Amino acid sequence: MAFATVVRRLMANQVREAIRHFRHQPNPVAWGLLGVFALLMAFALISAGLRFHRITILLGVYVPVALFNDYLVGIFVSLFGVRFLFQKSPRFRLQPYLHLPLRRWQLVAYFQFSSLFTIHNLYPLLFLIPFWSQYIYPDYTALGATYWLGAITLCLCLSTFLNNWIRSVLTNSEILFILLAGLVWLLVAADTVMSTFWLNYFSTLLFGRLLRQDNVMISLVLATTPLVLVLSSFILFNILVRSSYRPISRRRSCAG
Repeated sequence: MAFATVVRRLMANQVREAIRHFRHQPNPVAWGLLGVFALLMAFALISAGLRFHRITILLGVYVPVALFNDYLVGIFVSLFGVRFLFQKSPRFRLQPYLHLPLRRWQLVAYFQFSSLFTIHNLYPLLFLIPFWSQYIYPDYTALGATYWLGAITLCLCLSTFLNNWIRSVLTNSEILFILLAGLVWLLVAADTVMSTFWLNYFSTLLFGRLLRQDNVMISLVLATTPLVLVLSSFILFNILVRSSYRPISRRRSCAG
């Protein structure tokens, strides 16, 4: 089956599932209010991106781009934590389709890229794109502004694929993940408490050089994102292969 046909059928099935899920909600009024709140949040993010300099003036800072670059990496780390807590694991989204006559790599490719179209990526862009159009694009070179926005977009993609990767292996490596997450949290906390601010320094270095058209920094981002995508896809593919053979092994054990 052609990959375009697979994408079309899976998208149609996901739309039907979403409609069915919404129709069976016990309290449609609550969902309506949640939709209104989501629209208000979107409007607030767009307005904040367009008027960010007013926020910086209240903080006593008059260089909005420098201030924002200083905290961008920390913002992405925080957004990844929110994404990890609330975004559904692709491993569970894939399992209902294992009985279909589809190649496993087609399922992995579709759900990897469909996971990009979530509110966890949409909301940051609702702030970042207005901010970019207001403060980055008019004051920097076209190439530097393109590097900055491209790196921002790739960081969101990287966060998505990294979340898929971690969630895919979490069931088999819970202790290792908890240790690594605790180590990262301790390093970030120590960086803040000790006022070393290495995270802020790296953030300023990365995005500041991108605005100065640094080819090394954009190459670093361009190389890291596909690497995480490949590793994440490899893990998901292996999980799907094991899931495909599990029913057979269970039937053999029952027959024995």
